[in-house]
Amino acid sequence: MPPSPEPPAVFLPLFVAVSDHIPDPPAYGDNPPPYAVAADEPPAYREQAGVDPDEVLPPCALVLHGRFVYRAGPTPGTTAGSDALYQLSRLIHEQRSETERIDFQRLDYRVRPSPDGSSAVTRRAKDVYSLEYLAPRPYAHIPAVLRLVPQSRKTLGEVCIVKRPFFHWGYRALRVLSEAERRRVQAEGGRAKKGEYHFAIKGRDEAWQWRDAAGRVAARQTCERMPGRPADVEFRLDVLVPLPRRTLDSLVAMWCMWIWHLCTLGITSRKPYEDPTGMLHHPNARPH
Repeated sequence: MPPSPEPPAVFLPLFVAVSDHIPDPPAYGDNPPPYAVAADEPPAYREQAGVDPDEVLPPCALVLHGRFVYRAGPTPGTTAGSDALYQLSRLIHEQRSETERIDFQRLDYRVRPSPDGSSAVTRRAKDVYSLEYLAPRPYAHIPAVLRLVPQSRKTLGEVCIVKRPFFHWGYRALRVLSEAERRRVQAEGGRAKKGEYHFAIKGRDEAWQWRDAAGRVAARQTCERMPGRPADVEFRLDVLVPLPRRTLDSLVAMWCMWIWHLCTLGITSRKPYEDPTGMLHHPNARPH
C-alpha cells in the first residue's frame, strides 16, 4: 500500500503584526523613554478607577527642571520631593527652531505589593498634550504657530496661543473647537463662539500673569537665575487659585508651550508688543 502524501509545508512569518496591542513608541531623541510598568508585574495594591479630571486641586508652585516639572522647593534650585509631576519628551528651553513637536505627559504614581510583603511605588506616564510649534519666518511675514493638540479627553481640548487682536496688549490661550464639537453645537441649535479663551497672558521679559476668562489671576510665571550659576535659570509657575485637575494639567502644558516660544525667540527684555514675529496666528483660531 503506497504511503499517504505528506501535507504541504506551512511557513509561518517570523514577525506577527500586533500593532493593535502595542503602539509605536514615541520619538524621544537622545532622552530615555518614560518609565513603563511591565505587563507581568502584580496588580495594583489598590485598584483605582482612574484620575478624576474634575477633582479640584489646591494652589501650588511648580518648577521646570530639565524635562520634568516638580513642586517647587523652599529655595531656588530645589524641589519639594524627588517625584516629578509632569514630563516632556525634550528639553524645551534648548530646542532650535527646527523642532516642531514635544510630547507632554502627566506622571501618576501607584503603590504595588512586592513578593516579600513590602510595597513599591511605580509610575505611569499619561499622555496629555502634544505641543506643536512652527517657528516664525519674518522674512516671509509668516508668524509663529503655538498649538496644543490633546491626547486625552481629560483636558481642555485643543488650544492655540495667539496675540490679542487690534491694539490690545498681551496674548490669549484660545479654545479651538473640533469638527465633532462644531457639529454637536450646530445640532443643538447653537452657534460656535469665536474668540473664546481659557487664559489671557500678560507680562514682559520673563514675568507673566495668566488670567482666566473671569478675570482672576490664576497663575504667575517667573524665571529666576540660580545663585552662583548665572548661565542656569529656573522656570517657575505659581498657581494661585484652586483648579480642576483637567484645567491644571492644561495650564501647565500651556506654560511649557509659552516657555518654548520665549526661549526660541531669545526674549530676555522685550515687551509683548515688541515681539518681532508680529501676531501669533492659527488658521482655525480667529479671535475678535
